[in-house]
Amino acid sequence: MIVPEQIVRDSLEKIFEFIKSDWDNASSEQESYLYKVLSSPNLKLTDRYEFYTQAKALFTDQPDGRRRLRTHLFFNAERQGSPTMHIMPSNDSSIPSGLGLNQGETMLESGDSNQYLNQIMTRAYNSQMPMVFTSENPSEVLMMYYFVRQLLVPMFNHFEMMGLKNCTMSGAAINIEEHLVPKGIFAKQLTLSYYNELNSVNFYTLAEINGLNFIQIIQDAFNNNTTITP
Repeated sequence: MIVPEQIVRDSLEKIFEFIKSDWDNASSEQESYLYKVLSSPNLKLTDRYEFYTQAKALFTDQPDGRRRLRTHLFFNAERQGSPTMHIMPSNDSSIPSGLGLNQGETMLESGDSNQYLNQIMTRAYNSQMPMVFTSENPSEVLMMYYFVRQLLVPMFNHFEMMGLKNCTMSGAAINIEEHLVPKGIFAKQLTLSYYNELNSVNFYTLAEINGLNFIQIIQDAFNNNTTITP
């Protein structure tokens, strides 16, 4: 069994740790990953808000810093204006099962010399996982959205091996309900779409079929049967 929300959150947390460690150990600021990706003069909305300057606060600040980017499972309204990535529960839609209800078997050894089959039932789903970025600063929201979207692309191979297959991304602007957060909070949503399978083990095992016995039955005109065993 896999929990996609936890896979995505743990993966992103490790990437954020890598960015902080790379920043701390780089021989110069220009050699850091953050600088190479975000130092372009085109990456700023105004003279006041430059993506690279904001990214340094979000990714290289101390862990307890107010501007440090945090990730949360579900929506955390207590974060209010601080930069936050809310990883929401995924929406799953079932895919029709294959022949035989997508049943398979795996061989298990018992305590004696006999072997038993454990029945595996597979179900497939198309899923969409919304990730909401919030902040009191609209420039920070855009920077988090586009930077995290870029970070996710090289992680698709990792997600594939973890069971999240055929990943794609889409985005949308959203309006948060005013009763959930104060006014002046900006948000943007990034959605990760993927295909995943659920392999469920049956509650009982089946004995392995290791041979077949054929019996011949001869029936005469009076419906009398004669059984001939090999």
